[in-house]
Amino acid sequence: MVGFVNINLPEDNIQRNVLFIVPCTDYFRAVFTFGENAFYEVVSGNFPDKKIKHELLTAKKYKEGRTIYLDVRTKLDLENIIQLIKIKLNN
Repeated sequence: MVGFVNINLPEDNIQRNVLFIVPCTDYFRAVFTFGENAFYEVVSGNFPDKKIKHELLTAKKYKEGRTIYLDVRTKLDLENIIQLIKIKLNN
């Protein structure tokens, strides 16, 4: 999977960790930590991927939020990651 994703960050988000990328053989893993507002937007909103919702609902809650690990192997996986980035940046 080769391609580019361009997401414009607002200036107030310059110093913010949005996600971590872990390279793996033939795919990569995206690691997100969601605070309460972003968590509720994903699980209560119209986010289409039920597996990701389940991962968030079962993730242990810490002071920083809930952390999930998502394997990105397909274009659909990448589209979900982009949607999650946008949700996180808006919260």
